[in-house]
Amino acid sequence: MTLLKWTTERLSEATTPTHEKVLVITNDVDIAATPPDLTGVDVVILDFPLFKDGRAFTQAQGLRKAGFQGDIRATGDLFHDQMGLAVRCGFTSFDLNAELDADAVTQSILRYGLFYQRAARGAPVWERRT
Repeated sequence: MTLLKWTTERLSEATTPTHEKVLVITNDVDIAATPPDLTGVDVVILDFPLFKDGRAFTQAQGLRKAGFQGDIRATGDLFHDQMGLAVRCGFTSFDLNAELDADAVTQSILRYGLFYQRAARGAPVWERRT
């Protein structure tokens, strides 16, 4: 269900066969300007229509800053070396392109364990010092 349809029809048609309540947000929606009411939503799907279009990274961060705790799923044109950043921005699942190797994606996500910048989840390394 798209954000526009969600705001007009709410959860009436937004369920999947597994009974998850899913909301699809197109990448032209400014989450920071108008955070959607995600009460009852289990999964938000954010799209990367082109490799060079990274607006979904910002949208994921905005959803986490707004307090959304559910699954944020990435779909579209992503490469394995972008997956670590996607996780740091708040994505929790991926609808992977058939060309991507799952092992390469996992290695990309786990490659770095310490960061100096803040992320959607977790503290930067300088805040963990004792």
